[in-house]
Amino acid sequence: MITATRRVHNLGLFTFAAGALGCALAPNAALLLGFRVIQGIGASMYQATNMALIVEVFPKEQRGRALGLMSTFVAAGSMAGPALGGFPGAVVLLGEQLLAAGRGVGRRKSKLTLSI
Repeated sequence: MITATRRVHNLGLFTFAAGALGCALAPNAALLLGFRVIQGIGASMYQATNMALIVEVFPKEQRGRALGLMSTFVAAGSMAGPALGGFPGAVVLLGEQLLAAGRGVGRRKSKLTLSI
């Protein structure tokens, strides 16, 4: 039983990785969407078999701890992933805005007039 579960898990992991590579190289939105579907299929394969593998591999005394640790890391990744994934984009965007603002300093004529 463990070899079949392991086979599905590994196939799902490689399917997810292939989908991720396809997403990175997708030249248009239609292909990006297709590769995201492939990623979803792969993720469902390996996420569904994680707990089954842990139950099969660990002895009864250690199963609770192993399942808890796996669940903790999956939840931590789900919480940290969007923030860490968005951080580089935000830095690049903010850096471009700061550079554009810096280039424009001193070149514009003020349209404000002070009248007393």
